[in-house]
Amino acid sequence: MKDKIFLISSHQKDEINEYCLNRCKKCQFASVTLDLGEIELNCLPCKEENCPYQEAILEIGEVKYTDWGTKRTFLRKLRKLKRDTDESDM
Repeated sequence: MKDKIFLISSHQKDEINEYCLNRCKKCQFASVTLDLGEIELNCLPCKEENCPYQEAILEIGEVKYTDWGTKRTFLRKLRKLKRDTDESDM
C-alpha cells in the first residue's frame, strides 16, 4: 500500500495554527498547491492518519509529488475553532 498524505487547506489558517502547530505538532512545514482546474488550493501536508481534529475527509487518489514520490492523497477538513463571543477581530 502507498504511503498516505493528508492536505489541509490554508483557508483554515486559525485551525492549522491551533490544532496542527500548537497541539499536535506533526504537520509538515511545506506547501502543496492542488491544481483543481479553474482554481488552485494551497495546502499544508500532514502524515498523521488518526487526526483527532478532523471533521471530514475526501480521498483525491494517488498523486506523484516531486519530493515525496507517489502518495495516496486525501483532503482533510479540520473542525472549526470555538471562539469566545467577547473576542473581537482586529
